[in-house]
Amino acid sequence: MPEPDIGTVTRSLSTLHRLGQVHLRDALAPVGIGPGQVVFLVQLFAEDGVTQDQLAKQLHMDKGTTARALRALEDAGYVRRKQDRDNRRCNRVHLTPRAHDCGLRLRNALDSWLGRVTAGFDDEERQTALSLLQRMAANATEMRGDQ
Repeated sequence: MPEPDIGTVTRSLSTLHRLGQVHLRDALAPVGIGPGQVVFLVQLFAEDGVTQDQLAKQLHMDKGTTARALRALEDAGYVRRKQDRDNRRCNRVHLTPRAHDCGLRLRNALDSWLGRVTAGFDDEERQTALSLLQRMAANATEMRGDQ
């Protein structure tokens, strides 16, 4: 089997990312959530109340990008940052009731995208594709030395 062309891999990943951002922008614009903020909300739905620094590390984002995204989400009423009781230098990030109210819309937007990009896949192919993407992300994370 021939080796995949790195250009094909790069273009494919880039296309998925760009068009996914467009899909999320269109689906979430009515509630004022930008596509760059989605990953933060998804992580907070998985683990509400983490520190801002933990969130940045979990998402492999720099602190500045994380702060800007959280500020926008805070201004829109989706998160609140609260100083940690034990370490006053840390902010804990919590979802607001408004975020919880939009949770179903967010889930539907993400499910819709996954359904579109895996159209024609059977269950085994869908699971294999997702598993391979997760492994690729883990390899990239390990390569960078991020934990």
